[in-house]
Amino acid sequence: MKKDCANWMVGKSKLLSLACLVLVASLIGCWLPDAQAAQIKRVQTGEIYFDADDISQVAEIVAVDQTKSLVLLYPKPDLNTTYNARQNILFSADFGSNTELVISRDGATYGVTARFYIIEFVDGVTVQRGVSSFASGSPTNPKYTTKSISLSPSLTDYNNAVAIVQSRCALTTTTSDEIATVRASISDNNTLVLDRFETNQVLKSVNMVWQVVEFTKDVTVKHGTATIAINSLTGTATVSPGIGTLGKTLLLFSYKAETAINGVEGYFDVKGEITNATTLTFTRGYQNNTALTGITVSWFVIE
Repeated sequence: MKKDCANWMVGKSKLLSLACLVLVASLIGCWLPDAQAAQIKRVQTGEIYFDADDISQVAEIVAVDQTKSLVLLYPKPDLNTTYNARQNILFSADFGSNTELVISRDGATYGVTARFYIIEFVDGVTVQRGVSSFASGSPTNPKYTTKSISLSPSLTDYNNAVAIVQSRCALTTTTSDEIATVRASISDNNTLVLDRFETNQVLKSVNMVWQVVEFTKDVTVKHGTATIAINSLTGTATVSPGIGTLGKTLLLFSYKAETAINGVEGYFDVKGEITNATTLTFTRGYQNNTALTGITVSWFVIE
């Protein structure tokens, strides 16, 4: 029997509410109450269980304003599974309507629980979203590595915006996971960039749902890039100017893995940490100084 349970957290709160939920979802940071912070109208959270053959399911939700709603998604595979094809845990979420959230993966061989968070703001935030995809092809052809997506309407200030991407792919092998590692960044007020390194180890398309979240008041966003070298477990980035209050700061990031990763999770499963007011640290579990096993990160610090 599938389970579809949701606990609704309703009411106005400050950025503390978003940070606490993100913390539960294993992201980093916590915003404390601030009388001038962008207000949250409602947070909806729930879990949907995907059986071993389920590709897509719909979560029924309280009606939202999609232009003010951010969606976060966290899959958790069954603990007793003996299969590890990456397709099972690559999910995306998008609105089917104002009262429906569609959660999907491109292939399935084992069960997964997908937890979603929908954070709807009262004001101070504008959200754009869309879908895109990469076909398989030569990594020397930018058509297969980079997507430049026009934003409409244009952002007021892209320096105060955050890019989020969720990717999925019907990866039935365990040696090509890096083709679905996609990095999201914002190059100017009109352009979202989605890019990756690996393109054609297997003849599979990668499908993506993206979100661009612009904070229009009372929040500061800093952004940049970082790398993890082939001979290192960590990479760092400098936050400038420094973070004012660590307890009110959230780190979000995405990354792309180089072409010789060969599906080894230790190479490309990356965690991010706010080390101190001026330093971010990105860490992975494995390196052996092999060429083309580096990681490139795009990060956003929200304060």
